[in-house]
Amino acid sequence: MSELLIPGEKVQIDVKEVPYNCLRGKALRDGKHFYQWTAIDECTRMRFVYGFEEHTPENSTKFLKMLLKEFPFKIQTIQTDNGREFTYKYQSSEVKSPFEIELNKLGINHKLIPPRTPWHNGKVERSHRNDQNISMIGKHSEILKN
Repeated sequence: MSELLIPGEKVQIDVKEVPYNCLRGKALRDGKHFYQWTAIDECTRMRFVYGFEEHTPENSTKFLKMLLKEFPFKIQTIQTDNGREFTYKYQSSEVKSPFEIELNKLGINHKLIPPRTPWHNGKVERSHRNDQNISMIGKHSEILKN
């Protein structure tokens, strides 16, 4: 597999539930759940992270809109797993998710990795493992260059 040489050529996105031990302050006191959306550009390794209280397709669409404002380059392809927050492919062959509709409207390709193959989204999966002991909630968003 060759390295991508153009920023935005492919961006990996995934979602994970923020572990309880990473929550701080009011979120911890209120017993809330938080979900961390992460995007990593495969060329530059630029990363964008944002937390939401609900794990929904609508929040994936909100995250995408924020991502497009933060990354300083045009995104050509977004690669995700087959979660319902990204696609309804396994629920309906006709109905598109809000995320897929937004990608289509923006002219961004959507590449789905094969089911049960998280290593195909290895950069964002590794990022999630590295975040395991870091509290991202409270900051709510940041851009990091790895």
